[in-house]
Amino acid sequence: MKKLFLLTFLFLNACATTSKIAAADDILEFAIGLQNNDSYKIERHLDREALKRQANFIARDVAIDQVTKQMGNDLKAKLAAVALANLAKPIVDMVTDEALSPENLSYFAQKVGLNQNLKLPSRFKTSLALQYISDTKVCIPDDNTKKCILYFGKYPDGWKLYAIDEDALRVRLKSKNYSL
Repeated sequence: MKKLFLLTFLFLNACATTSKIAAADDILEFAIGLQNNDSYKIERHLDREALKRQANFIARDVAIDQVTKQMGNDLKAKLAAVALANLAKPIVDMVTDEALSPENLSYFAQKVGLNQNLKLPSRFKTSLALQYISDTKVCIPDDNTKKCILYFGKYPDGWKLYAIDEDALRVRLKSKNYSL
């Protein structure tokens, strides 16, 4: 029984390592794209539609929170804030596009330890830094909090960034002081 458990553990661990090493190559290419402001490398490793949906939801939520605080926290203020956010969809869309700008993507990359002057780690070291979620998902944790910040998924044409930690994205959008 112990041998079966050990073999199962080793097999699952090997699968995780293989996925992480494969992901590391694409994530390093994405990081190089961010460092060099190479839009082709950046775009190649983004699931822009998934990120836009996430950023749009959060940007709208941030806008509603800001308007509600300005108008008061009662039900009427919340309803008015939702209506205003719906009317201001072009502004929310602009904030969404801004959230996915190279500047903001670089900001999140810096939160996980990447900056312009940093020599990129090897594929092996990068794979060690990744947190394995499943065969098709890994994340990169924040250096300080160890909480996942950037989420990458396996797609037919490689590993792509498909989500950013919602709390970190919300804080970044609020820090930009967007208002309706």
